[in-house]
Amino acid sequence: MSTSTFRCLSQCWKTFARLSRAVMSMDPEPGRQSLIFAELLKSLDGAAEARERRLANVRVRLPGIYWAVILFAALMLLFVSSTIGPTRLRTSVLAAQLAVLGAFIGFVFIMDAPFTGET
Repeated sequence: MSTSTFRCLSQCWKTFARLSRAVMSMDPEPGRQSLIFAELLKSLDGAAEARERRLANVRVRLPGIYWAVILFAALMLLFVSSTIGPTRLRTSVLAAQLAVLGAFIGFVFIMDAPFTGET
């Protein structure tokens, strides 16, 4: 997620918090207003609980298959680099492959904590 997305999510949550505070500061009159107020509170509680469930279900780590592919690629590059003769073309192809592998690993460190908004 981009920084602007995190900024938008943060702003949405602040808006929801202001709405919740405004609703909690209401003092409904007995009768119909009290019923509407109770339903409004149920709706706000439901929205807050749904957000908490979504955040609790988020898996922040990368799946194991990603790491298996990275390990396999690194081992294959080491094997290939040790078995082929050094020519200019082979060296440049191997360097490009290592650059892509480095980009994949770098991507992991850049996106280390996606929910902190620091990426």
